[in-house]
Amino acid sequence: MRSRAAAFPLLAVLSWGVMFPVLASALARVDPLNLTTTRYVLATAVLIALLLLREGLPSLRPGGRAVEIVVLGVVGFAGFNLLTNLALEHATPQQTALFVATTPLVTQLVRWARDGVRPRPALLALSLVALVGVGLVITRGSLAGLDRFGVGGLMMIAAVLGWAIYTHGGSRFVGWSPLRYT
Repeated sequence: MRSRAAAFPLLAVLSWGVMFPVLASALARVDPLNLTTTRYVLATAVLIALLLLREGLPSLRPGGRAVEIVVLGVVGFAGFNLLTNLALEHATPQQTALFVATTPLVTQLVRWARDGVRPRPALLALSLVALVGVGLVITRGSLAGLDRFGVGGLMMIAAVLGWAIYTHGGSRFVGWSPLRYT
């Protein structure tokens, strides 16, 4: 049972790791907006079908929170994915993956800004070390490598920020299942 439970995080890491080279390849044939739109129209249909099967028709009612859920969804899903696809036109898949690795740090900062929950000093320090590590890899350890950061890097920072806002926003939907929030 324990090895089966360990397989799930491994599957997630492998599928996410493969995502960036696959997207970069797809973007050679399809523009970022159409790729993002197609992915999310299909995913929305599948998720709505699953939601209806698991929770029934009442789960589709937003309970007076339609605007909030749409804004969070657009910022999170569309923002993250469209900006990632656009960033892949300016940065390598490896660089975009490195920016995604900063998501836990950015989520801490979103929580701090939104809820006033300051991360413990050790967590902040380790996050800073991780961020410096990402910077060193992208710049190849040289300040002259800062030009590698570029537009793609800025888009990825915005993408990760959008995803962190969306993820943290889920805490505002008490009583909703993760499937319904998604």
